[in-house]
Amino acid sequence: MTEFAQLCSEIFRPFADFRRNWSKTLDSARYFFYNMGRNNNRLCLSNREYKGIMTRSQLITKVANDTGMTSGEVEKVMDCIFGTIGDVLKGGDKVTIAGFGRFEMRERQTKNFTNPKTKVTSKLEPTAIPGFKASGRLKEKVAQ
Repeated sequence: MTEFAQLCSEIFRPFADFRRNWSKTLDSARYFFYNMGRNNNRLCLSNREYKGIMTRSQLITKVANDTGMTSGEVEKVMDCIFGTIGDVLKGGDKVTIAGFGRFEMRERQTKNFTNPKTKVTSKLEPTAIPGFKASGRLKEKVAQ
């Protein structure tokens, strides 16, 4: 190694050590924030759980653990329930689940809007969208 290379190596060694240690520090910080969502002595699975959003797979896992069914069975049942609700709504009917709420199609009126880029005014045609209205019992349970 030349004298210049040795000198450079000596000068930049602390920076290399700092970079290595900083990398470990960043990994520790990531691990800490990943696990910040610990709840009831269980590991936070994702950032969504920390924010209070339950995903479909988390719901399936929770129901499977609570009922003793397998995840596959729970997934089939949930797909069947959601598929049936969708089919009934598509037919124009309402789905009422006592103690939970009512699913229904809601009409949206014709609406005028302006494209901010082109400044062209257009009409949005009336359409129907699915809606949900919580039952009194569900509202009370959530409020407690």
